[in-house]
This record gives sequence, structure tokens and C-alpha cells, in this order.
Amino acid sequence: FNGNLTVVGGTVTTTDATVTTLITIPITDESGTGIEIRVVGHRTGGTAGTAGDSAFYQKSALFKRTGGGNAAQVGSTYTNMEGESQTAWNCAMNLSTTNVVVQVTGAANNNITWEGTVIIHKVTT
Repeated sequence: FNGNLTVVGGTVTTTDATVTTLITIPITDESGTGIEIRVVGHRTGGTAGTAGDSAFYQKSALFKRTGGGNAAQVGSTYTNMEGESQTAWNCAMNLSTTNVVVQVTGAANNNITWEGTVIIHKVTT
């Protein structure tokens, strides 16, 4: 182990179906970066949904970046676990230039608190 393992976390609240960034992960140039995310959401109020509605997502993917360019995904995102009280809720890893962003989506008139943990495994040259 050479110290290229990092764990980061974040919290965000949504009140509608807008895609919202929970955590941003910079991808180091000249690296291969494996990312594992675990995100839980819990409805805390609003006029829609049911008290106690919750969701949990566990996903992993591989990303690379070379030559000062943008980050690119290698292969597919693997969903290890996905459970949600409301099917409109979602969690995804998306590319944004040199970053990977963990994004969550709630539902209209649902106040949802989202908490996430990201484990980052990285090898650089």
C-alpha cells in the first residue's frame, strides 16, 4: 500500500427532482482511479411521499486521465446494491471534465437528506 487510498464524504439536501451534486472527485492526471460510492437518502419532510422513505446505493467504476485531458470512464458502472422507497430517486457517477461527480436526484415535494461516502483507489505514473 502506497498511500493512494482516500475516503471522502458529503451531505446535501434536495427538495425536488433536480440533479444535485453530492461529492466531486478530482481525477489526477496520468492515473487510474477506482471509485466506490455508498449513498443513503432519507425523506425528512415535504408534502409528497411517505414518512420514513429511504434509499441506499452502492456503486463502483474505474476512471482514467492522461495527457492533461479530461477524465474518461473505463468500462461500466457496477451497481452492487440499489434499494429505494421511491423509484424516482436516483444516484449516479457522472463525468465533468477532469472530475467525477456523485449526483443524487430526489422527487417533487420530498425533502431528502443525502449522505455519501466515497472510497478512492488511485495509481499514478
